[in-house]
Amino acid sequence: MAHLKDMLEPSETVLHRGSTLRKLWPAFLLLTVLTLFLWAMMLADFVEDIPTHPLILPFLLFTGLIPAAVVLAFAGPKFGLGEACVITDRRIMFKRSLVRPRIDEMPLADIEDAESGGSSLFIRGGGRTLEMQAYRNGLTAEVMARVLPRWFPDAGEPAVRLGRILQPGERLIFRYPSPWINRVLRGLMLCLVLLFLWGGYEDLVDGNWRGVLSQIFWIFLMLSALPRVKNDWSSAVTDQRLLQHFDWDHSRYEEIPLAEIEAGWRSRFAEKLAARHNGREIDIPVKGKDAERVLAAIEAAKVTA
Repeated sequence: MAHLKDMLEPSETVLHRGSTLRKLWPAFLLLTVLTLFLWAMMLADFVEDIPTHPLILPFLLFTGLIPAAVVLAFAGPKFGLGEACVITDRRIMFKRSLVRPRIDEMPLADIEDAESGGSSLFIRGGGRTLEMQAYRNGLTAEVMARVLPRWFPDAGEPAVRLGRILQPGERLIFRYPSPWINRVLRGLMLCLVLLFLWGGYEDLVDGNWRGVLSQIFWIFLMLSALPRVKNDWSSAVTDQRLLQHFDWDHSRYEEIPLAEIEAGWRSRFAEKLAARHNGREIDIPVKGKDAERVLAAIEAAKVTA
């Protein structure tokens, strides 16, 4: 099987390498936690015959998987393993499948158009289209602004809490999702954590070490599932600008002054608004009275500009 790195010419400069394996670190972390949990459960029994313990087989399995997974994730890309795409100063090379890989390539000089759609990037040129998954290939907004600045000139800004982005005197008209959604989810998670803490306390009083470890494990899972604070919003409209996360890179957001939006209208199903900016159509997940307020803010910004 040919590797992308083997197809590079000596004088070719690599601008970006996208590796699938390095995106799997959450799974490796979970494997590590499971292994530590199984090991602690075995020790909690205070048994002398650990080799015959019923948990010894899954423990050995996970223990063997962890170093193998770590080596594969961090050393594999050096040997071309898991490499999904390579962008050089001359071309884009893209591996379409991991099972039966087929490598497509497109010279940068042939690119006629490039745009994002959902979580994918579409590169068009020479009568064909390359569709690449942004996350799998590590194609962040910063990477695309560096390697294809003509079509992705704006790398946006790092996503933080919305309150830190708003300027003094700026009035928030709409945000999605509602802050109450994250508050309710966090409240439910906190209730579950407190429930497991109480169960762990009762097990500790009873001397049930296996129960204590089980409660700790479930608390870890609950805390890891809490929504990330900086991603508590994906789209917002103020009286001055439109703020929106990139569909294909939720770690960054772009901002567009309302006065620069060429047009805004309801979509056919009235479930969202569509806006045009510099020839690009942008979807705003707003409907009902919020949609009317957003359209009014766009028109007001044009009048006062």
